[in-house]
Amino acid sequence: MFCFTFVFVFLSSVFVDDWLDFWSRCNFAYFFVDFVQHNVKEDLANIIAPLVIRPITRWPFYAFLGGAMFCLLASSVCHLLSCHSERVSYIMLRLDYAGIAALISTSFYPPVYYSFMCYPFFCNLYLGFITILGIATMLVSLLPVFQTPEYRTTRASLFLGMGLSGAGPILHKLFLFWGEPEVFYTTGLEILMGALYGIGALVYATRIPERWMPGKFDIAGHSHQLFHVLVVAGAYTHYHAGLVYLRWRDLRGCWFIEMIGNWMLCCYCMSSICKFTSLTDAICDYWSGGDVYVTIL
Repeated sequence: MFCFTFVFVFLSSVFVDDWLDFWSRCNFAYFFVDFVQHNVKEDLANIIAPLVIRPITRWPFYAFLGGAMFCLLASSVCHLLSCHSERVSYIMLRLDYAGIAALISTSFYPPVYYSFMCYPFFCNLYLGFITILGIATMLVSLLPVFQTPEYRTTRASLFLGMGLSGAGPILHKLFLFWGEPEVFYTTGLEILMGALYGIGALVYATRIPERWMPGKFDIAGHSHQLFHVLVVAGAYTHYHAGLVYLRWRDLRGCWFIEMIGNWMLCCYCMSSICKFTSLTDAICDYWSGGDVYVTIL
């Protein structure tokens, strides 16, 4: 099968660029998995073996990994089969766009879930919003009715909206947990990830560097391949941020929110008891201060 594919691509030299794009995606996907398996054993321990202290669920992190692998796989299949025919190329291109939408939407799951796991309303709100937006973008990418020129603005707006919607949860996270090192560190990694994706899109859109030296990068080193490199770099950056979230929530959990809630409940109960019992004035005065604290909160 490999020999047949190699001969087919060799005879169709005009598709050498797509062939290299395919193998670049396959190699990057292999590198992504191999690097995780062999060089980050401590990180894998954080994923597979939750810590004894308040272990938390791992499904948001696995959802992101699944979205990243689906994106790379869809792109690889697209570059491998797009030279078959015009119709197959049309279908594969839509699958490629759906993979990009899956990567963007699932990238929100770890930061949103682990940042707002102690605030179920905001967690469900943000996750529900990005999930609906991601499904809508994938449907627009896959359904033929939306492939006409009049829906081009709609398609671009959905992808842009998914990217920009990450600003809200990040700012909200900074507001809630200002001063914590993990919050600043993960925010920096998320900004770096966005910069890598943005630079990749800019390089691809402006056709750098082949626009400066036409003919020199037709086979290797052109904008599309650089775009692949930057996408994988952005995905790995987000992967590292996800590990930081896991360690942070494993060690901390929601103990602070629980402590404040228990303290408020205790203050309220003791203040109520003081109103109906003959406890000493000193104790009641002490819990009256707690009643004021509850009122302020």
